[in-house]
Amino acid sequence: MQIVVLLPALVAGLVSLLVSPSFALVYVYLPTLLLLPDGFAWNIPGTPGITFHEMGLLPILAAAPFSHRATWRPKVTDLLVLAFVVVLGASQYHNTDAAATRNLLFDVICSMAGPYFIASLLIEQEGRRVEFAKVFITMLILVSLLSVWQFRMGTNLFSVILEVFFPGQDLGPSGYRLGFARISGPLGGPILAGMVLAVALFLMAWLHRCGHVQRRVSWLAIITLTVGFAMTQSRGPVMGFTLAACPAMLGFVRAKERMLFRILFVFVVAGAVMASSVSSYVQGGRDAAQTIDQRNAAYRLDLIDAYIPTIMERPQMGWGAGEWPVTDRLYSVDNHYMLLALDHGLYSVGLLLAIILWVSGRLFFVGLRSAYEDPTGILAFILLGAVVSIGLTIATVYLGAQTRHVLFMMLGWSEAVIQGSKVEIVREPAFRRVLGRGNRRTATQLRPTTRPAGSRTTWLR
Repeated sequence: MQIVVLLPALVAGLVSLLVSPSFALVYVYLPTLLLLPDGFAWNIPGTPGITFHEMGLLPILAAAPFSHRATWRPKVTDLLVLAFVVVLGASQYHNTDAAATRNLLFDVICSMAGPYFIASLLIEQEGRRVEFAKVFITMLILVSLLSVWQFRMGTNLFSVILEVFFPGQDLGPSGYRLGFARISGPLGGPILAGMVLAVALFLMAWLHRCGHVQRRVSWLAIITLTVGFAMTQSRGPVMGFTLAACPAMLGFVRAKERMLFRILFVFVVAGAVMASSVSSYVQGGRDAAQTIDQRNAAYRLDLIDAYIPTIMERPQMGWGAGEWPVTDRLYSVDNHYMLLALDHGLYSVGLLLAIILWVSGRLFFVGLRSAYEDPTGILAFILLGAVVSIGLTIATVYLGAQTRHVLFMMLGWSEAVIQGSKVEIVREPAFRRVLGRGNRRTATQLRPTTRPAGSRTTWLR
């Protein structure tokens, strides 16, 4: 029955051929990614286990280059992503064997490099930005609504449904806090779910700001996503979202430079207060902790002291995925940058940070140079918030399950926005009826002031 994982590949392949790869990305891959858990796989001997997401991606990844082979040009970010894949593969091969390297590279291509390239090729160039955001948000609204049952009763409905097809596999417990279950839905865990819901909130803020959705529907969506975000009861995503919301806010104000100085001042003051508070909160380490939450915070700081020497033993190539020696019973490395350094060395950490910082810095300047009414400038700040939110949060958790796909899709989309792609939209998005037609008066007000001669582009049509 596990052969059911091939269904997304069949549907995505047919839609790519009959309609377009971009349509398959939005209406097949996104629902597959956000509604079907990463924890269920078809375990074929000799493979790492084939998931729904991998099967949904491969036909689109194969078809996408043919759609834009005449206009595609390699970019710095493309080269950084390819270098990241090569370093991970070289590290794994150096530390293990060819079979483990093959499995790792398949996973990396399907969860990071592949999502990056299809997002960079298909969203902006084919006028799918609004549709992409609406489908993404709608899937997360559905996850939030269905997860109310998990929050109250402790049972994950997504796990219950798919266990029929995958006997012996489940998503495991998500834990409790304040007497309620921490929801995870199909997203791999409460903290991981919180990161994806944070991205949905950023995208919803963009749709709301640009008038792509009726205001009543917009506020209802924001409230639903916020409730879902709160039900994860995860502090890491909340902190990441709060900090990332500061630069994202620049897309909502006219005096961007003035607001930027205020944000920098708040960062300095808040950073000093937070550092002092954390130091007092975890003083004495895990042994002196009086609550589970305090112990968890101390655990994350203990990781740094315990594993820095281990990283420095093999700083270039690391130890191989999961092959590093466990120190002081710290089995779970809840810091993706440190985990990446242990698995694949400091080069891999440097490349991941370079990708995030390179894209984020350029998004910031694109947004800063844009007019207040320009939807592309607003989107640049929103994508900056989404990328920074995940980049900060993975300092407290690993980059796992769907968060890998989402981060690299946001990076790919960001790269396309930065390149300033302008496309014609000659049809009404089919998904408009799900989230509403939007405010046409607001759309007219926010239309870009300049566009290429002869173009009929309307971002807010």
